[in-house]
Amino acid sequence: MSKLDLLGMLLAGLLSASSASGGEIAGRVLDGETGSPLPGVAVYIPKLGVGTTSDTSGTFSLKGIPEGVYILRADMVGYRPQEIGVTVGREPVRIRITLYPEVYRMAEIVVTAPRGADISLKSPAFVGRMEGRELRERAITLPDVLEGMAGVRVRKLGGLGDYATVSIRGSSSQQVRVYIDEVPLNDAFWGGVNLGNIPLGMFSRVEVYRGVIPMSFGGSGTGGVVRLVTPKLGTGGYGTVTSGSFGTIGAFFLMSRKSALFGGEYLRAENDYPFLDDNGTRYNPEDDVWTRRYNNDFRSTSLLAKLFLTVKGAKLSLWDLFFRSRKGLPGAGNAQAKYARIGELRNLSGADVEMGLFRTKLFWSRYVSKFRDLYSEIGLGRQDNHNVTDVFGMRTSLRSAHGDLYWNALFEGKLERFVPSDRVRRTQFLASVRKSVSFGLEGTYMRDRLELTASLRWDLMWNVRRSDYRMGVLRPIPEERKAYRFTGSRLGLRFSPVSCLHIKANLGRYFRAPSFYELFGDTGPVIGNTKLRPERGTNLDVGFVFGTKWLRRAEVAFYHNVLRDGITFVQHSQFTSRPENVGKASITGMEVSWKVALGRLRWEGHGSYQRARNLSELYGGIYRGKQLPNRPTWTVHGRWSTNFDKFGIFYEADYTSGNYHDLYNKFPIPERFIQNIGISFTLRPFRLELEVKNLTDRQVADVWGYPLPGRSYYIRLSAGGWTCRNGGRR
Repeated sequence: MSKLDLLGMLLAGLLSASSASGGEIAGRVLDGETGSPLPGVAVYIPKLGVGTTSDTSGTFSLKGIPEGVYILRADMVGYRPQEIGVTVGREPVRIRITLYPEVYRMAEIVVTAPRGADISLKSPAFVGRMEGRELRERAITLPDVLEGMAGVRVRKLGGLGDYATVSIRGSSSQQVRVYIDEVPLNDAFWGGVNLGNIPLGMFSRVEVYRGVIPMSFGGSGTGGVVRLVTPKLGTGGYGTVTSGSFGTIGAFFLMSRKSALFGGEYLRAENDYPFLDDNGTRYNPEDDVWTRRYNNDFRSTSLLAKLFLTVKGAKLSLWDLFFRSRKGLPGAGNAQAKYARIGELRNLSGADVEMGLFRTKLFWSRYVSKFRDLYSEIGLGRQDNHNVTDVFGMRTSLRSAHGDLYWNALFEGKLERFVPSDRVRRTQFLASVRKSVSFGLEGTYMRDRLELTASLRWDLMWNVRRSDYRMGVLRPIPEERKAYRFTGSRLGLRFSPVSCLHIKANLGRYFRAPSFYELFGDTGPVIGNTKLRPERGTNLDVGFVFGTKWLRRAEVAFYHNVLRDGITFVQHSQFTSRPENVGKASITGMEVSWKVALGRLRWEGHGSYQRARNLSELYGGIYRGKQLPNRPTWTVHGRWSTNFDKFGIFYEADYTSGNYHDLYNKFPIPERFIQNIGISFTLRPFRLELEVKNLTDRQVADVWGYPLPGRSYYIRLSAGGWTCRNGGRR
């Protein structure tokens, strides 16, 4: 259809809407990913040659339509067209149209848009995101990405591929929900998610929802959400080749067509970086010696496949994500293990079915861990454990619209099975099972300047336990059953008095049951605690987002979280930790983030202050008023960059104030100041980048005895959409 024909239809539609009598078709057009209204969408009936466009709130109306059955079509550049069958009678027809973005591949043309404008500005939630080229060029691993986002704290046990968890606004890692698209990675066994071995190259966007969990994700938790978004179909392809400090080498590719996508990644690292060993006497520097990390190597392989089909009007997507890793476990720096190993395998498969306003997602995930410590170097006694966790799930949602009011109903069911085996004692355990059912209902009143959201969620959970951690060994026990029931709720507000200012507020009530990992431990460095109670929390935040031509984005948020029966891992020795209910805790803080553009100069960053206090009466109140472990009071991150036609340079600085390892605040974690620097050269279609991480070679550790890498070097070479990385050997 030519632009002249479409213009004629729109003019005819405007004339007919004002003069003719007949039925009416009215509704709103929304972005299918963010739920934001879409202005300027052409909505027309090809059979009649009449049409109109949606206004700034996404609303449209066609009047004077003769009675009958028609095909209504919605078109907008950058989105897939949508056709809907409508029956026009005497009563007005109210519908909602959802359009999904579509990327067009055109030679020698690059189309860009403001990053995250809809999701971060026109949503009540406080959301950060990094995507596309920015994501690929700034980071090597997923923890690298998250460390540069406001309100996020990453805790790592070592280098590339080592165990890494995320905290949002002072939460524990188990309180943060992690999703790949809309499939949860949190399971009944781990609760939290190890981000250290998740392949970054498989994702085109990373989103962080701070403090609240929108009902559309499902799940319940007090921390927030990290969402990893896989690439869209039809986006073409790119690839990477990697080599770096401490034996890092790898490769990645992704090819995407209109109806299929396939990608793969291989990554390895020796992680034999030098560190200062204090010989277990942190207050006596006289016996400190420099040595190298050993038995710290890492290998991983990842594959991603997606297929899109249309079957009798229904949209069907099939997908599978597989990643496998093997690594050494060096243990604490002053008593390194030579032989302890762990292998992990995770596979996620699913099918999405969409028919109009109805959507169903079926998914299955399997997580396999193999931990071998035959010389008792890390855990308590000889260990050779093979554990399998399966999750089977279904999520169904139904949406409807009535004027400016939108409803979303959600049903989610999951079956989780944890099957451990002890190969040293040749014991195969019966499965421990967790069944859960969730119902949710969300209503949203949406106008151009105002959005109100209210949701209720009912969670029912049943545990069947057939093993327990006793005297350092996982042992079979008589079957035990336990049920949890909880009602969660959330209120959200966005008010935009002017187009560049968005005032936001959220209030939520959440619940989290203990994971199998917290209940039973791993027979290694974590000792289980079967007496744990579920966590309950209330989150409140309020703030604003502001943007102008040169101040691209400024965000200020205040938050207050109250946690009851919070579960915290307490370090009992250099080698072991045990989860404990700390009773009541309060976390109050403020976040500030900004993006400034002055000509060729870019300055962006974030800072946060938080006061995380233990209010528990545990053990006679000896911890009351103490700072919660691993919750620093101050964090500041900044990035300065400038780009000319062929040359660019950037500098990053990250500051974290001192905090503590333990509940009693006896073992401090020193403050840290880490700097990175890099330069780039561009000769289209090629781009060369040189980067130095931890420029001053600071020796730091998130956990006592588990040092992080010092200075490291990287080189990245890109060509068009294809990105190649290389690195210097230290």
